[in-house]
Amino acid sequence: MQALDFWKAITMDKANHLESFLAMLEENGIRFCVIGGQGVNAYVDPLVSLDLDLAVATTQAELIESLLARYYKVTRFPHSLNIELPDSDLRIQIQTDSRMANLPPVPAKEKYWG
Repeated sequence: MQALDFWKAITMDKANHLESFLAMLEENGIRFCVIGGQGVNAYVDPLVSLDLDLAVATTQAELIESLLARYYKVTRFPHSLNIELPDSDLRIQIQTDSRMANLPPVPAKEKYWG
């Protein structure tokens, strides 16, 4: 089983929200990086988590919030956005802290799940 298939089984993401979410970021040129438990998975033995934590360039925070609001329930907090996905146990939190203003561009999504 591939890592993406395993993670989707754990998060019960039967509607392919993860792929559509990442595609939306890529198609709109949103600069982001994976942080938290999923970010750590790139360097250690994998852990199971229902959370996807991202940091986005703060200059794009308003753009990503408006894009997400079209498809998902978005709750704004002072330094983050929480996204609820229908029919999925996946929980997405986007950090919008000002220290994230100059994130480099993200590589192709295949590098995350290859």
